[in-house]
Amino acid sequence: MKRVIEHTERNANAENACVSLLNARLAEAIDLSLMAKQAHWNLKGSNFFGLHRMFDDIRKQMDSHVDTLAERAVQLGGEALGTSQVVAAATSLTAYPTAIRSEREHIAAFGERLAAASDKARSSIEEVEEAGDAGTVDILTGYSLMLEKSLWLVTSHTGDH
Repeated sequence: MKRVIEHTERNANAENACVSLLNARLAEAIDLSLMAKQAHWNLKGSNFFGLHRMFDDIRKQMDSHVDTLAERAVQLGGEALGTSQVVAAATSLTAYPTAIRSEREHIAAFGERLAAASDKARSSIEEVEEAGDAGTVDILTGYSLMLEKSLWLVTSHTGDH
C-alpha cells in the first residue's frame, strides 16, 4: 500500500509540474496567436496578400494548439489559465510592436517571438520527459514542430538564410 501512495504522490507532483508548464506555454501560444493577427491586420507591402494569408494560417494553427494545451492542463487536474489578464502577466514573450507596418518589420518581430516560443517549448519537452508524462511530451512536441515550421515559413520571406 505504501508503494501505491508514493506512486500517487509522485504522479501528483509530476502532474502539477506539467500543468504549470502547460499554462506557461498556453500564455505564450495565446500571445503569439494575437501577434499573428496584429501582423495580419497591419502589414503593408508588395507581398501583402501572401503574407496576410500566411499570418492568418499561423493564427488558425496556433488556436488549435491553444485548445490542446489548455485541455491537457485540465485533464491533468489543473486549470487552464487563458484570460487576457493572465496571458498579459504570464507570457515570457516581449511585447509586439504595434506601430510597425512594413512586411520586413512584421517578419522580423514575429520571427523573433516565434523563435523564443520555440525555445521554451523545446525546453518544456525535456522537463516533461523527466516528469514521465508521455502524453504531454507528445502535445508539446506537436506544438514545437508547428512553431518551427511557422518560423521557417516566416523567415523564408527575408531570403537571409
